[in-house]
Amino acid sequence: MWSAGEKFATAAVRILSGIIVLRYLFPAEFGVVELLAIFSFIAYTIVDSGFSQALIRKKDAGEKDYNSIFYLNVAIALALYILLVGLSWPLARFFGQATLTSIAPVLFLTLPLSALGLIQTTLMSRKMDFGALSKISFTATILSCALLIILAAMGFGPWALVWQSVANELIKTVLLWIASRWRPKRIFSTDSVRELYSFGSRLFLTGIINQIFGRVSTVIIGRFHSVAQVGYYNQSLKFKDSIAAALGQSVHNVSYPALASFQDNEDKLRMASRQVVQVLSFILFPVMAGLIAVAPEGFAGAGGEKWLPAVGYFRIFCLAAFFMPLSNAAINILRAKGLGNTILRAEIIKKIFAAGAITIAAFLGVKALAWAYVVWNGFEMAVNCYLARKTNGYGFRMQMADTMPYLAMSVAMYTAVQAVGIAAIYTFPELSESCLGCGITVAVKAVAGIAVYLLLSVVFKPAAWSEARSVIKGIAAERYGSYPQDA
Repeated sequence: MWSAGEKFATAAVRILSGIIVLRYLFPAEFGVVELLAIFSFIAYTIVDSGFSQALIRKKDAGEKDYNSIFYLNVAIALALYILLVGLSWPLARFFGQATLTSIAPVLFLTLPLSALGLIQTTLMSRKMDFGALSKISFTATILSCALLIILAAMGFGPWALVWQSVANELIKTVLLWIASRWRPKRIFSTDSVRELYSFGSRLFLTGIINQIFGRVSTVIIGRFHSVAQVGYYNQSLKFKDSIAAALGQSVHNVSYPALASFQDNEDKLRMASRQVVQVLSFILFPVMAGLIAVAPEGFAGAGGEKWLPAVGYFRIFCLAAFFMPLSNAAINILRAKGLGNTILRAEIIKKIFAAGAITIAAFLGVKALAWAYVVWNGFEMAVNCYLARKTNGYGFRMQMADTMPYLAMSVAMYTAVQAVGIAAIYTFPELSESCLGCGITVAVKAVAGIAVYLLLSVVFKPAAWSEARSVIKGIAAERYGSYPQDA
């Protein structure tokens, strides 16, 4: 609850701040920063190198392990910072954007700042202290997004986005050091690094492959199209991820330590994985369907006509999110059982398929690259689910039973929301002619969608609905001593 609450609150703050700055920044200004952010995300994966998950999984991890990985993380981060700043000159020529050379030394400071807090985050995750982690992350988001809005309104352009990224990592790291009692000691063990690397290296290579293939479309667009198209494409993906990835990460961060503790009990591991899929589908599917329904009014009201080309990309990316619950749960089963080699081999197969899809789409245009993203995510889910069935017996019939009710309810909700929107525009045509009118239309659609989905949940009582009610009852009983029967 803490993790999901923080992710939703963080997503809400990021979306709100993103909506506000759309008025001050142009797509090309977002695009310039995104061209460098590609390399930041890849570098983050290299800095961690899979060691965090290896430390969480290791049952007897101690000070020797934590200190060794801390110093290794910081050293890698500093080396990557120097390398990426040096590469900013050839990158500026490759993309035809001279401003990259001045932005790079500041933006890439996020790497060493992030590395300084990785062990504190790992320790708090092992203890499942998600309350503290959530408060830290949300505080950093609030303050950095406030800085973004102020700088954008003052005319800082792309630098507003750069300083937001740096401020977010700095605040988060400072708060992690304040909240955690752990401090590095003068201990370093190559044996400890070698032992953790045996598991972490597979996840590291998997993460690197994921990051490269997840960002290659941006490189193609930036090189062969325009930075404005990069802004449309990436900002649409970011808005989708603000909800979908945030929710998926909150469930993943909480479920992975729990699933790791069930690694020797197949029945418990399968049952817990099914619960994760059901709850994530119950929440994620209607949210994505709702976002698809309100996208035109949302972009028109937030950024004006200059951002309308992003609507098509955004709707396509939202479709890809429907593959997330099964895909994430399946890969978590493999991680919990320590099957790093299996995960790596599967990633190679998935990325060969992705390379083919992206290569074909690159010749067809930017929208084709967005559709390639959806096809790739679907194939990835299919491979992950196949491996989960072979490894843990979580088969196709169970997978469909855990997702289809929520997909059907979401489709019904989407249909009702679209009908309400059409009726509203037909009755009050002036709603589509102003920012306020677009905002009212979004609000009407949202209220209608929530009402319809809740009604369907009450009528059909899917498993996740009962699970959610039991969680709420448990929280109420813990806080108030009993659960009021008429609530």
